[in-house]
Amino acid sequence: MKHIQEHVRLLSSDAQARVLSEVYDLHFARSQAHYLEMLRAFWRRWMTDPTLIPFAQYFHGQWLTGHFNTWQVLATPSGFASTNNPAETFNTLLKRDYTLRRRLKMGTLLRELSACCQGQSSSARAFEFAVCPV
Repeated sequence: MKHIQEHVRLLSSDAQARVLSEVYDLHFARSQAHYLEMLRAFWRRWMTDPTLIPFAQYFHGQWLTGHFNTWQVLATPSGFASTNNPAETFNTLLKRDYTLRRRLKMGTLLRELSACCQGQSSSARAFEFAVCPV
């Protein structure tokens, strides 16, 4: 959303809020059909507003036809990470398996991080050449 926010920065606050809300809705569409239906409606609205045409052109080139055109949640298969950032994936593992999503005192935190390091270094997984859920 950071890059989207940079491109709507020059719009009025109402237009910014509407565009960001629409992109958010597109991202979390429940199905391909619902996504396409919303995209058609938003696209028509963006292309009829002269102030939104530059954003619509950017969105089309970068998010619909560019290298990263599978950014929607519906494009991620069930059981797979919805982020492509390894740091975010590892952070999720830390919270899920070690801190249990709680704040820990320093001594306890260090013990849990040590256990994490031992666990991660001893459980080497083979590199997979095919997609498989974890």
